[in-house]
Amino acid sequence: MGEYYGACHLLELFHMHFVDNNAPLDSSRTSLYRYHPAMDLRRLGIHFKPSKTSQFTDVHFNPTLLAGRLQIPALTIDDSTKSLLLNLVAYEACLGDNDKLWVTSYICFMDSLIDQPEDVRELRSQGVLIVTLGSEEEVARLFNEVANYLVPNPLAFNKVKKDIESNCRNTFKRWILHYKGPIYTVIFKYSFIFGLIVSALKYVKVFPAEPLYGVCRLPGNNSTLYP
Repeated sequence: MGEYYGACHLLELFHMHFVDNNAPLDSSRTSLYRYHPAMDLRRLGIHFKPSKTSQFTDVHFNPTLLAGRLQIPALTIDDSTKSLLLNLVAYEACLGDNDKLWVTSYICFMDSLIDQPEDVRELRSQGVLIVTLGSEEEVARLFNEVANYLVPNPLAFNKVKKDIESNCRNTFKRWILHYKGPIYTVIFKYSFIFGLIVSALKYVKVFPAEPLYGVCRLPGNNSTLYP
């Protein structure tokens, strides 16, 4: 609890709990980031995983060979969530410091992931959202309403957004994911056939055909050949 000493207001205490003031801001050139709902990212092979902490700044994207993993802090949705988020947004607005708009930027980022109830269902199934009150439609509406008219810090989660956008634009990965089913079917089919051929060759090598011994009569005469 020592890190919370010095808080002058209850909202400041909450802000200190949910925000890591040492979280880096990516000051490199920002690029165009198209909003990608959770289900769209899932279809592109991006999986979701809860972060190790509950801090809104703990958002990371880890690319893999064909897809990636987006880590987001788990958030419990209950009857106090909306008022808590709105009050933290109001607190950040009073600070007048764009570098401290972490909660605001987090809400906007989550809003970009949640467009339909299906997106809530996906995040919920991965443990990113813990819904204890309300339906998936209500959770989607909550983020859409809270994020309305909010302006995030463009440098917040900038690297995460660029990595996601780069992954989504990767033509090779999209092609592999699109044809993953047919490719796996062909590989399995021909692997099975190849396995049968190899097994047959091994059998012939271990048990070679023996020469035929016996009497052979030439057609058209009574001659008999003995091998």
